[in-house]
Amino acid sequence: MVSSPLAGEGRGGGSVSYAYDGDGNRVSKTDASGTIKYINDVALPLVQVLQETDSAGNLIASYTYGNDLISQTRSGITSYYLYDGLGSTRQLTDSAGSVTDSYIYEGFGNCIYSSGATTNPYLFTGEAFESLPSLYYLRARYYDPSIGRFISRDPILSPMWLWIGRTWAWFVPLVDQPQMLHPYVYVQNNSINLTDPRGLACGPGILGDVFIPDRWWGAYDFTLSCLAHDSCYAGCGKSKSGCDEAFYDNMLNECNRLSRRNPFYYDCLITARTYYLAVKHAGGKSYRDAQAKSGCQPCEK
Repeated sequence: MVSSPLAGEGRGGGSVSYAYDGDGNRVSKTDASGTIKYINDVALPLVQVLQETDSAGNLIASYTYGNDLISQTRSGITSYYLYDGLGSTRQLTDSAGSVTDSYIYEGFGNCIYSSGATTNPYLFTGEAFESLPSLYYLRARYYDPSIGRFISRDPILSPMWLWIGRTWAWFVPLVDQPQMLHPYVYVQNNSINLTDPRGLACGPGILGDVFIPDRWWGAYDFTLSCLAHDSCYAGCGKSKSGCDEAFYDNMLNECNRLSRRNPFYYDCLITARTYYLAVKHAGGKSYRDAQAKSGCQPCEK
């Protein structure tokens, strides 16, 4: 578990800190009122919170999902979500269908009107709003609706030496879509039509956003791992998570060909981890496109 880079004083006073697991999923929040732990479902296309508990494990809230968040239950009271076309929560209803809460937003997500007293963190585009820092949690990053920008650089559109020392990324869509290269921009400034639940660059996954070489100075070569991963994505009924895990295993096998005394050994391990997290969190569209092109119907699992 790691502590959050987002920790400090909120705009309204007080302080808040967060903790994450090894895959970058948020697992707890601590502020003046105490600690909330998040029980996540990591098997969904987007990691979602199933339950919130206090530090002693007592249930605070539970959430029910279909294609989207359907309802939340707090203190035995269930509220149901009603969304607009962008996926933003517009109303909450009780079990009888009566509206208990309503919300109105500006174009970039500022909530300018709300009615009702139900505790509800899921607002603009259906994502979690943190009231103390006044930011939206979009998994890879936090978004500030007051300025329409993320508060940190896009980890995909950042030079990879920030992660792994000497490795750089080459950006492809500069001519056709220059807004994609702005490391802080939110949905290419098109917030009334687009959403960004992952906090990562828009486009067909990692291959559509950035070209990453498969071989590094001859020390190690991920070409076969990448080809096998592409083939797996295109396999009828193959699961994305299974393909991504196999990709990671193949890269680690390539790294293990090197002696631990080799100066590139640990560089290889870190690069493999970076590639794995990239396809895990940003490869969804590439997977869906490959499945569609395969001409088969995915098997129900």
